[in-house]
Amino acid sequence: MKFTGNALLLSGLSLALMFGATGTRTALAQDNPPTRTDTRTEPNPMPVEDTIDPNQPIKPQFQISVSVVGEPDPSGTYTVDDGGNITIKYAGVLSTISVQNMTPKMAEGEIAKILKMYIKNPQITVKIASIPRPTVFIGGAVKNPGPTIVTQDATLFDVLSRAGYLETADLSKVRIVRKEKVNGEDKVRTITANIEEYIRPSSASTVPDESQNPILKDKDRVIVPSKVSQGNGVISVGGEVSKPQLNIPIRTSPAMTVREVVNLVGGTTSVANRKAITIRRPSIERPLVIDLDKAEQGDPVNNIELRPDDVIYVERLENNAYINVNGGFVKTGKFIYDKRTTLTQAVSEAGGPAPFAKIKDGQIYRHPDNDPKNSRVIPFNWEQISKGKSPDVELLPGDSVFISPGVPPAPRADVFSYLNGLSSLSFIYSNFTGARRF
Repeated sequence: MKFTGNALLLSGLSLALMFGATGTRTALAQDNPPTRTDTRTEPNPMPVEDTIDPNQPIKPQFQISVSVVGEPDPSGTYTVDDGGNITIKYAGVLSTISVQNMTPKMAEGEIAKILKMYIKNPQITVKIASIPRPTVFIGGAVKNPGPTIVTQDATLFDVLSRAGYLETADLSKVRIVRKEKVNGEDKVRTITANIEEYIRPSSASTVPDESQNPILKDKDRVIVPSKVSQGNGVISVGGEVSKPQLNIPIRTSPAMTVREVVNLVGGTTSVANRKAITIRRPSIERPLVIDLDKAEQGDPVNNIELRPDDVIYVERLENNAYINVNGGFVKTGKFIYDKRTTLTQAVSEAGGPAPFAKIKDGQIYRHPDNDPKNSRVIPFNWEQISKGKSPDVELLPGDSVFISPGVPPAPRADVFSYLNGLSSLSFIYSNFTGARRF
């Protein structure tokens, strides 16, 4: 195929325009980074390096996968507690095993020491499933307040860009509240950063001031104030509520309470964790945690009075943070798993078995690693457990408890009604045969 000189010129011009437009769009996208518009309760994710060193020492809050060949009971995913321990259950016995600062290979040996009491030559594989990621909390004049997962070297500007700061945000006085160890004691330090000096230097010749864009640390709290104070101050509500709202003017007389403000934004969603509503207050280090159900009942300990700059955040109930009870129970549905729970406690919370339920043939459905394809069925005899003749069963988050509702027995025949029926039939038959004689 042949091209004329003009055709080649036009083709080159078209390509230049196309690449130029693409470059312009890229530049605009960098100058105006996209921001999240939803206020879901999952921590706002930032690009996180998911590569995990498989041989690193195990530390608290690591999740490790334990696989024992031919033994499903001790196999599963365990979260290392703050003391560096995991608790493995086998043959109804709970064993606490310290794995802190051990490599997965070393942990295999420690677990084997325990299981050798029950299993001959246990074959164990330990892997690091996940490690805790640094998380910071951001509140104030931003579009998406709440916890945000960050990388190890995330800066203040990274987090502000992700949260989407408002036009009314005063970026010259952003506060970072940080907990640090000083001479072995916990101290709280507040850092004030003028991020404007980093984003928009005062003159074209001035380079961005890197000192105003510090690297954030795990558990930092970032507070973005507003340029203009609105009356007596404002509060914000985010997370799993019907209508997340920022900068709600606060009323001081009478004081506004948690119950009032949550109702003001339409209440919580169906997946809200109502048992652990957090309130971030600039003047205190730890968030206030309240039970919204108790607050709505008027409990003054939970229905607290709000103050200017408070941020109410409603977490999402984790997918596996419940026990599902179905079948032949008085009350069925999902019950929040907020503490260690046994089968007896779950059945009691469900109002007990319904009449005619087949209480001898119960099942617990368990999905290790939240994988529906890797399901386990644990049978139980509720009659024996309720009488103390069989051991209780410890439930795990995400378990589903089921017993068949059964079928009510057919009504028993009444002898007198049966005889009366026969008498009536005899009377009808006599009249009928007597009528035929005529």
